[in-house]
Amino acid sequence: MFGVDGFCRKCGIPFVPQQGSLVLQRSGLRVGGVWNPYWMGPMVCMEDSIANQVAERFDVQLLEVGWPKGPPGGAKQIIPAVTEHPWFDPEVLTATVTRYGTPGSECPICGVWKWRPIKGIWPPITLSVSEDRPVIASPEWFGGGGWASFHELLLVRELAELLVKASPRDFRIRDDVDIRYV
Repeated sequence: MFGVDGFCRKCGIPFVPQQGSLVLQRSGLRVGGVWNPYWMGPMVCMEDSIANQVAERFDVQLLEVGWPKGPPGGAKQIIPAVTEHPWFDPEVLTATVTRYGTPGSECPICGVWKWRPIKGIWPPITLSVSEDRPVIASPEWFGGGGWASFHELLLVRELAELLVKASPRDFRIRDDVDIRYV
């Protein structure tokens, strides 16, 4: 997904944007609707029929999902644009995640700070007015130990509603997020 040297071998955080297809095992996976694969944080995959609707209505980057045995196809992954400016005030985020005993950790190999996951009520999000794309990802990294690293995602309401309609048991729209524009 990120090339041979495109990610940290210790924590899994990529150094470059995603370049290739996410490869999923078909064993136990029903390709239908919209889903979040495995432990991969907020990655969003969908069957081709839904991906076609998304591509027709929104300016998003989609990549074919790959399979170890056989050609890619049947499903696509949304690739969010990672924003440049931090979304969260570090002091507020530190206070929000104190239930873990520590707000996060720095990878000893790549030096990237990874916040503990946000649970419950989100702290306020500050976005640049230029962030008007349908799917964006925070520049901050979140996750626990190992390779469970991810960005937080925001989707425009119309896209979120389409995904929730396709898979209502897997996704929900949060109206309690305080988004501020600067």
